[in-house]
Amino acid sequence: MFLEALPQVGSRESALFILDLVQGNEVSDMSAIQLLMRLPFHIKKPDVQLLVSLQPLLALPSKICAEVQNTAILTYGTLIYKTCLVHCPYEMLDDYVRLYLDKFTGICNNLYYVSVLCCNLYYSDKTV
Repeated sequence: MFLEALPQVGSRESALFILDLVQGNEVSDMSAIQLLMRLPFHIKKPDVQLLVSLQPLLALPSKICAEVQNTAILTYGTLIYKTCLVHCPYEMLDDYVRLYLDKFTGICNNLYYVSVLCCNLYYSDKTV
């Protein structure tokens, strides 16, 4: 129950705690995926500092399974969208989009993750 509620807290601290759980491989793969999928939709105050703090989502250790790594990349893409919609100058947005696209192209050959990205972008647009 704690893990189900954690992303809904929506604070910087809860987001960083989720990052620690995922990076440390301290939760099951399924729990990690669920935490990451919910994370970006509940952040109450997305800002550039949080985006920088969560950048390790793009480079999780190799001991983390590929599905969790791919979900983390998609989560980060949604966070870029939500944060930069309001808080990023153009140059910063451009840098983040390039960084994200470099990681995203590595998972593009898996159609499932492309469809998840589309859903994330669609639903994040509805919640902003």
